[in-house]
Amino acid sequence: LGCLLEGIENERRGEVIDRGLFKNTCSMLVDLGISSKSVYEEDFENFFLEQSANFYRAESLMFMSENSTPEYMKKVKLRIGEETRRVEMYLDSNTEKKILEVVEKEMISNH
Repeated sequence: LGCLLEGIENERRGEVIDRGLFKNTCSMLVDLGISSKSVYEEDFENFFLEQSANFYRAESLMFMSENSTPEYMKKVKLRIGEETRRVEMYLDSNTEKKILEVVEKEMISNH
């Protein structure tokens, strides 16, 4: 699962990833939970959300120190859109609310 998390972080940094492979992997994690999504949530999603919080916390501090408020807000809007598309492309749909809460907390509420 480390490769999956690393790939997502690379995608956030602008690298191209194999989204089909990521979608299949995430679907497999959901399917492994049989009647629940426990494998996806416990073995992937919790780590994904934690990694995402760390990524956006660091990015927001750096970007705020180097850019104006209007530019920063454009960056926040862009990142919210990217995370929404990421869920649509390969993550489980129940992850959307959680990841958007992480982005909003780390990039807006904490500042």
